[in-house]
Parts: sequence; structure tokens; C-alpha cells
Amino acid sequence: QAYLAALTPAAWVTTVQDYVRTTACPLAQVAEIMRHETAALVHALTQALDLSQCTHAEIQALLHLRPIQRAEDRPHPLNPLFLSRSLAPVATGSPMLSSAQALLRQDLWRPDGENVPTFRRLFSQERVIEHYVTKADPTSRTVEALAGEAAWQIVQQFGLPTAFLHLVFAAYATEQVEPWRGLFELRGSDLLRTLGLERRTDVPRAEKLREVAHQAHLLSSLGVWVVWRESARDLSVQMSRMWEVALDLRGPVDPDRVLAPTEVFLTVRPGLWTEKFLNAAGARAGTALRQFGYLAQATLRIDPYHQELAAKLAVYLTLMSRLRSTFRVQSLLETLEPTTVLQEVTADFRRRYAYKRRWDEALLTLHDQGWHLTFHDDTYPAVLRPDWALPTDTRVHLRRLPNNYWQQLLVATLTFPPPEPLPALLVGAGEEERSAPAVP
Repeated sequence: QAYLAALTPAAWVTTVQDYVRTTACPLAQVAEIMRHETAALVHALTQALDLSQCTHAEIQALLHLRPIQRAEDRPHPLNPLFLSRSLAPVATGSPMLSSAQALLRQDLWRPDGENVPTFRRLFSQERVIEHYVTKADPTSRTVEALAGEAAWQIVQQFGLPTAFLHLVFAAYATEQVEPWRGLFELRGSDLLRTLGLERRTDVPRAEKLREVAHQAHLLSSLGVWVVWRESARDLSVQMSRMWEVALDLRGPVDPDRVLAPTEVFLTVRPGLWTEKFLNAAGARAGTALRQFGYLAQATLRIDPYHQELAAKLAVYLTLMSRLRSTFRVQSLLETLEPTTVLQEVTADFRRRYAYKRRWDEALLTLHDQGWHLTFHDDTYPAVLRPDWALPTDTRVHLRRLPNNYWQQLLVATLTFPPPEPLPALLVGAGEEERSAPAVP
């Protein structure tokens, strides 16, 4: 140590480099020891742990392995989500919120490291959730982020259809006692009904099933990493997938693929995040959370292609309804819309007027689907409100937009009470306090 301390920085570097070049690698020595001693070590461990007397389940728990289900133990396909009801409990914890935003806001993904697409959502108290595109390697037990052009192409395919299926998976997971331990199976034909796709007559059924399979495949690539501490609870989640999905397409086949699917079966395993944010027993014990709200069937009936803004609002409001229902217009738009869209609207009066009409139409769609919108008189005057929200005898001058209507609209606030009977159900949903924060 005294010799090294006396060296200059340059001489110190040279000395270390010479040592590395001339010294046998310790790992090689370790490998040689392991080669000769492995059998003895395994025998000693087996005797010490008494593995011969352990059940498969005990060995899996000892090695921290997820249970592997045999083919005959696989679940039967679950019933359609809204077969006999119009709403369903749905996970709304922070990983659900951040992942939904990641699916809806491709423009917020950034390259990290070696061109790894990364969506980062910062929360208070140095909490952070990141999302990645994961490698599709069924032979690997570890989850790794995908880099490069292939990963960016997947990000560009995320969108509202992916987010809708994301909510459906979360609703089914919420019904499971321990979702992180099991799996569930869904029929593609049932998902067509749940997502409202069965009503579309312009697309062949086989293409609808193929689209459901495609969106499920996209979801299976969405990774998550969570750093989250709350009081005495460590809710951090290692790099893992939001959902692990296996697809089984049925129908006429050629050597390469199913030509025209007649059915598709999806086997879904909820990710490790559910153990920390969708864990009833853990919530009671104070070691985890169980955060959920309710998903209305009407939300999935909004056309994501022709009513895009309304669909985005419905997804976001569904995930936020557990916490709050009052928002400033600017906050909503900045959360849901690409920055470039808002910049273009701000810079051009024609685009502003067109977007104001689009906003009003989105509110009308939510109103028609049962959302009870309340415009705040002090910030959202009648002159800014859509025509459908005004009394029929409203005077003409109260229907004419003022010159600075866009600036006024951005600071306007309104409340979105969800469709009945959700308000009453939300009072008792989840396990954490729901005191609404101030409007940002």
C-alpha cells in the first residue's frame, strides 16, 4: 500500500496494467475449483437442505421460481368482461398510469444508453417508473431491454388500441387473488365483443382477430422498472414485463403462419408489479398496495380512430378517477397530446378554432357515454362552453367566442364525475386515502 501511495498517477496506471497482463485471472482459478468440487458442493447442499423431502412447490419457493403449470392445469378461458355487468374493477396503480401514458405518448420516449427507447415518469419523493421494449426471448429467464431500430418500430406501433387492451388485461388481473402467481386465458372472439370490434363491418373477422393478437404481442413487449418507497413499504420492482402473453392462433395454416384465424387464445401472466400494487393481503399487512378503480364498458365503446381525443380522455380519467376528478384543461392537453400538436394549435388561429371544436366534440362523446361534466363558472364561462352544454335559449352574444378564447380555455377547470354507479363505488375502492390534490 505504501508503494502504491508513493506512485504518480501515470505510474500507478502503468503498474496496474502490468499486473493485469501478468497475473492469472482469478476467475479461471475459481472455475477450476468449481469443476473439481461441484459434485461435492451439490451433495453437501442437498444434504443440508434435505431437498429429497421437499415438494416441488417448496423447491420453487426456495429458488424464488414462479410455479410452472402443466398443460392439463391451464385455466379455461374466462368469460367476456362485461357479460352481465357494465363495469369492472381495474388496477389503477402508478405502474398502470405510467404505462398507459407510455402507450399513448410515443413522442415522450427517449433514447438511453445504447439507443434503448425509454419512457421515464417521475413522481414525488424521488420515485420513478421507467418503461422499455423488452427482447422476445422465451428461452431466457431474465428480461432485457431491446435497443436500436427494431425497438423504436415497436414504440411507434403503440397507441389507443394497445391502451384499451391494456385496461382489459388489468381488469382481469384485478379479479385474481394473487395475480403475480397465476395466469388467465382469454378468447380473441370474446375480446372482440369486449372492445366493441364485433360491431365493425368494414373489416373481416379474421383481420380483427389478427389485430387483437398484434396488440397483445405489443403489450407483451412492454417492460417496467420501478423505484418506489412509501413510508415503511418498499414497492420497487425489478426489470420485468407488464404482461407476459402467449398467443395461439387457430385456423387454416400454411408452412409459415395461420392464413385466416378463426380464433385466437391469449394466455396472460400479470407482471411482478402486481405483487406490489395489486396485492390485497400485502395491503392489509402494510407491505404492499391494492390500488384499483372501475372500468366502464362505455369507455371501450369509444372509437379510438375517429374519436381519438375522447378515447384518450376516457383512458386517463379512468386511471385517475380513484384519486381525483377535477382538472385544468391545459393540464389534460399537455398530458394527452404531443407537444408539437399544441405548439401548432397555439401558433395558428385556424388550428386553434378547429381544435376547440375537436375538444367540444370529445366532451360531448364523454357526456353521451355517461360522464357527468361540470363546468366551473369562475373559470369556464358560458361563452367557452360547447353549444350542447348551453341552454337552448342562450343569447347569441354568449355563443360568440372572444378574441382571447384559447388563453381562457387553457386555464378553465372542469370536473368529470364518472358514469353511474361509479362515484359511489369509488368511495370504498382501494386502500389509500383519496384526498384530491390541488388542480395543477
